Amino acid sequence: MKWGHKLLDKKYESQILQAIETVREKTLNIQLDYFFNVWKEFWFGEPKAGLPSIAILGTGIPELYIRASGARPQFLLGGNYYTHQYAEQVFPQVSDPVLKSASSILFSKQLACMRDITAMAVPVSSTDTRKVLPYLKDLGHPVIVMEEEPFLNSKATSRFKSSQMDFIMELQKLTHRPITAKSIRTAAKQITSAHNAFRCLKAMDIPQIAKDFIKQTYYLAPDIREWTDRVNGLAAENLKPMPEGRSRLLLIGSPIFFPNVKIQTVLHNVGIRNYENHCGVPDPEDYTEFLKHDPSSLNSMFMNLNEIHYRSAKSDIARALCSDTSFLQNAGGVIYHLLKGQLMYAYEAERIEKAAIRAGIPFVCIETDYTNADTEQIRIRLEAFSELLMQTGRLTAVV
Repeated sequence: MKWGHKLLDKKYESQILQAIETVREKTLNIQLDYFFNVWKEFWFGEPKAGLPSIAILGTGIPELYIRASGARPQFLLGGNYYTHQYAEQVFPQVSDPVLKSASSILFSKQLACMRDITAMAVPVSSTDTRKVLPYLKDLGHPVIVMEEEPFLNSKATSRFKSSQMDFIMELQKLTHRPITAKSIRTAAKQITSAHNAFRCLKAMDIPQIAKDFIKQTYYLAPDIREWTDRVNGLAAENLKPMPEGRSRLLLIGSPIFFPNVKIQTVLHNVGIRNYENHCGVPDPEDYTEFLKHDPSSLNSMFMNLNEIHYRSAKSDIARALCSDTSFLQNAGGVIYHLLKGQLMYAYEAERIEKAAIRAGIPFVCIETDYTNADTEQIRIRLEAFSELLMQTGRLTAVV
């Protein structure tokens, strides 16, 4: 087999492949081979020669800048329990399981696509991330940092703008390729096309677990134009859109990334198969309005992008410390996923629960980890929650 596959820890490899089988079992009549191949190629394939490669920890950095610089983003999302062992050996004091899992991909040195990276890009939004930075720098690659904040202001703050511009300057130094107005517009068009494909995907009447998997492969695909074409093709294959008027069952809270499929599998098995998942990867940015105008200078282009990225982050309910709870309007119920060790999300869970209770919206918090030890307990709780939804007349509308 290929370089990466030979070195992968067997338990690590098993969970990666099991994610495909779990999705396949629940989507027997849907052709997903292309997306399965993207998944396997990321984990087991050889790195593509030519473009500089930037490893990105999480999804907090605008991909536009990476793509506009002529580099290839390699997103490290975490989601794998068995990678924890590598991070535990380096920084056992860090509690965030998503951060541990994602950074362990680097520390394990097992992935072929990480072999020749040009640099690492890290969004810093917590104390845990700040603790990890020195260890990442010790790996021998340049580390570019982008500071994040709670996004509580109405417009982009000077700190946010400064951090974005500092990131862009450092990125250009490392890739040796300038970010130009033309390269920005080219990348923005590609990303916006993918955004529209995400919208199309959400409207498909297919199991949510399949939608989530397809969405995550966008961040792993070597060619996002081909990925977009494949999603649009899937939508055209006699898939009826979901009926309108159904109330919204929200899954929010700590990130859920494949190969971790515990929560999605339990939800599917208890009959809750159509819901809004705000724990997965974010949608690609929509630059439609940005592309309608011709900025007078590259600097004004960056200023416009700063506002777009700030506004997008502020309105994303997947981020901890949301500024408001208006997203609960018209919700049929809320399932809050809380990973042990993610302190900001624990605080957020209490705030969202109080808001849901005030609005009379059924709410359940599932506190868990990456292991499968509590799967049966979660199943029992979610079955009880579905019973509550049925009693209030909400289940038939949301599943």
